[in-house]
Parts: sequence; C-alpha cells; structure tokens
Amino acid sequence: MVKQFRPPLGCYTLEFPAGLIDKGETAEVAALRELKEETGYKGEVVGVTPVTCLDPGLSNCTTQTVLVNINGDDMENIHPTQQLEFVDVILLPLDEFQTKIDDLLKKEKIMVDAKVYVFAMGMVQAFFKPRELPVLKQFFHKAVYLKQVATCYFQLFMSLISRCSDSVFSNCSFLI
Repeated sequence: MVKQFRPPLGCYTLEFPAGLIDKGETAEVAALRELKEETGYKGEVVGVTPVTCLDPGLSNCTTQTVLVNINGDDMENIHPTQQLEFVDVILLPLDEFQTKIDDLLKKEKIMVDAKVYVFAMGMVQAFFKPRELPVLKQFFHKAVYLKQVATCYFQLFMSLISRCSDSVFSNCSFLI
C-alpha cells in the first residue's frame, strides 16, 4: 500500500501503487514500473483484468487491474529502495487487512481509496465468512489453501490502470 497526499481531497490517501502509463507500455509493464518507483519492490505479474469501468454514471473512465506477486526472498526486495520521496509505503498483513485499515482510519486523517476498501472487505468474506454459511463450506478448504499460498508472498494485489477520454480527462492514460 502507499500513502500519499492528494490535493483534490486535501488529505492523505491509502492506495494501491499506481501511476501514468507511458506511451507504448502495456498495463503489465506500467504496473511493474510504478510498483518499483513507488515502493522499491520488484514484482511478477500473475494476472490482469479486462478493461472495466470506474464510475459509468459520472464518466467514461476505464481501468485494468494488474495482480502482482512480490517475492520477499528476492535480494532486490529484502531492502527495497523507493524512487519517490512523497509516497510512504505501508505494509499490512493479509489476515488483518481490513482491521489494520480501520485502525489507520481511527488514528490518522486519511481517506481510503474505494478499490482498496472493497478489496479488504472481499478478503474478509473470502477467508472468514465461508465457515458460517453451510452452502459455502465445500469451498472453505480451498479458501484455506489459497490463503496459505497467498501468505507465502508479500503481494501487491492491484495496480489500477485507467484510461479516460471524457472532456475533463481528454486523451489521458493513467494509473489510479
């Protein structure tokens, strides 16, 4: 996670690493570059979503989500050096992701990116709620296995790449 000041909101935000897509770059290449610049970590792309809309009721902005694994044992990732001074790297444990975000919200004047908080809520549902619903018990064992695999790596789950062509963001491409 990264914490950075966002002038339009007038406060710090908690976000997934993101940034501009350079001309000729793919979503995957841009996500890895931005991850390295903002956090110092080197990652490996393990998934990319199709282009999806951000807020179709208000704009025509679209996004792609890039799933990246970060191997904490890689020499480059043991003591990562970020390239941006105005971004703070925040490491949160996966099994307490939403709880730790809620703690930050209580301690600091900070705004959480909606994509981050929805992801956190999804983590809670995926890993803890299946035990409570009989119809989902069959999937619980698979979820436990996936949780164990996920915790083997520090993961950056999303870098979000957006392209907007409405009047406000005419012909721009950027990560959110």
